[in-house]
Amino acid sequence: FRGHTDWETSDGDLVEIKSVSYERFLEVFTSRRAFRSHYDQVTLYLRHGGWSLCHILYVARNVPEVAWSRDVLRDCGGIPVWIVSVGLNREVADRLDVKASLVLAAIDLGVAPDCLCGRCR
Repeated sequence: FRGHTDWETSDGDLVEIKSVSYERFLEVFTSRRAFRSHYDQVTLYLRHGGWSLCHILYVARNVPEVAWSRDVLRDCGGIPVWIVSVGLNREVADRLDVKASLVLAAIDLGVAPDCLCGRCR
């Protein structure tokens, strides 16, 4: 497995920083949930890195001028940052570990791995 973490708090929690478009930022702000790919990523960091909690910081980029007067940014304290905290979900981690093992085994054999998610192309 490969990947890099962004930060660790003084309390020992993991921090992952995601720069997203303003439109994607609004999706996270409205749903109060991490994007699935980010959730899966930090789930594996939690499992294999030994952390119990990860704070995903979503930072909006290319914020349109009109957005600065909207409630969303006022609710964020005037800074386009929103935090979603994620704990370890063992069921998801198990599923992702199986998927990763199948992909690595297929690479070793030089064949395309079987799709488990239905989203592979």
